[in-house]
Amino acid sequence: MGATSTRETISLIQAAEAAGADVAMVITPYFIAPSPAELLSHYRAAAAATSLPVLIYTNPPRTGISVSPDLWRRCAEIPGVAGIKDSSGDLSLALGYLTTGHRVFCGRDTLAFALLMHGGAGAISPAACVFPELMVRMYEQFRSGDTAGARQTADLLVPLRQAWELGSFPVVIKEAMAMTGRDPGPARRPILPLGPAARGALREVVDQIGAAS
Repeated sequence: MGATSTRETISLIQAAEAAGADVAMVITPYFIAPSPAELLSHYRAAAAATSLPVLIYTNPPRTGISVSPDLWRRCAEIPGVAGIKDSSGDLSLALGYLTTGHRVFCGRDTLAFALLMHGGAGAISPAACVFPELMVRMYEQFRSGDTAGARQTADLLVPLRQAWELGSFPVVIKEAMAMTGRDPGPARRPILPLGPAARGALREVVDQIGAAS
């Protein structure tokens, strides 16, 4: 959740808390390009406004704002901040977050196994919406010491991550979920349904993963 203003962000967090949410994942404000000091102030205010644990969510490709490892170190000291979700796709940046000793969750399916190997806490995964059993298997294999098995399971999901390019976010995730019996409904406009060719390609990927798993 999140918005460009701290006030609206807090309103959304409090609405989620009232609705029974377990955690608030708060994306960096977008478009306005706040400074590190402004981001720190934003997260301090957000965490102070709720009793929920707060996960900072950094996704520079979507927001244009990056959280540096130094800024994350300072944010991690805020009471109520429980970790960070990194969807940058930059493993070097994620490793910088890990040097702080605080919990780092991977937001890119293709890097989830690698981040676990480096000490990450887990993944908040788009692919888990489609094949939750595979993400759980990969995590449990890793935690049990079967790193070879965990890598093989993670590799099964690579074609799905690549298939995200078949359409605009999040329509591919939604249509893949529907193909596995977890129909979340259509994407909101301006995002349009997949065309026949893209849907056929996605179906092939989903069927391939289902057969291999």
